[in-house]
Amino acid sequence: MTRRLAVLLLAALAPLPRAHAQHRLDVTACGAVRQPGIHALPADTRLSAAIQALQPEPDAYLLGTALLRHTHRAEQARWKAGVLFDLATLSTSRATPPAARNAARQLARQLQVLPVTGRAMQRLEAHALAARPREDLPVNPGDQLCFPRRPTTVRIVGAVRAACTLPHQPGQRLNAYLRACPLLEAASRDEAFVIQPDGAVERRGIALWNRSDEGGIAPGATVFIPLPAHVTRSLAPGMDEAFARFLATQPLTVPEP
Repeated sequence: MTRRLAVLLLAALAPLPRAHAQHRLDVTACGAVRQPGIHALPADTRLSAAIQALQPEPDAYLLGTALLRHTHRAEQARWKAGVLFDLATLSTSRATPPAARNAARQLARQLQVLPVTGRAMQRLEAHALAARPREDLPVNPGDQLCFPRRPTTVRIVGAVRAACTLPHQPGQRLNAYLRACPLLEAASRDEAFVIQPDGAVERRGIALWNRSDEGGIAPGATVFIPLPAHVTRSLAPGMDEAFARFLATQPLTVPEP
């Protein structure tokens, strides 16, 4: 009887480790955290608790923290393909001025090398999550949270002669940065997009008639110079904003784990 009871007990207890495993999920931490790598967290963990559990270093730049999700990659891959299609259309159409055709080819080369990251457009600063509990979403299995260190530069890309990396100057306005980065002949002189480190995308006027560059530019921001609206309006409407929003999926560079 004793042996039979022992067998029955072992059979009853065997499923328990699997059930326990189902109540935990793996999240990967990278960048400025105390212990980079895979962490097993309770299955009901929300973003604010996950960030606290992963223990970012004191110099982690939380404004630039990126949440990368596998479930977002397919949509972003289609998004990228659509922008590349629009740029190919612009670069081959006889309706596009020659300078704009060349600029479209340059933009396509810039976009082609950018990876599809799966970055979720989600503010991850503790105070932002505390102020908006509905945004404190559950963590998903396989999520990756990357914590960069505070950058000291601002990048300018798009319809420029060459991409520029400029020192960040607190309080400096957008047009002051643009004066330090020569634009292509076919670049828009009316507007630019500012992609903040948290992925927020802001369309700003840069001409005298529509200037709206009073907003701040955070360390690590990217400025995207589009093609003029009159070039893209008929053949690729909305392409410039889509390009800027794909740039927002690119997290700040983080140290290797």
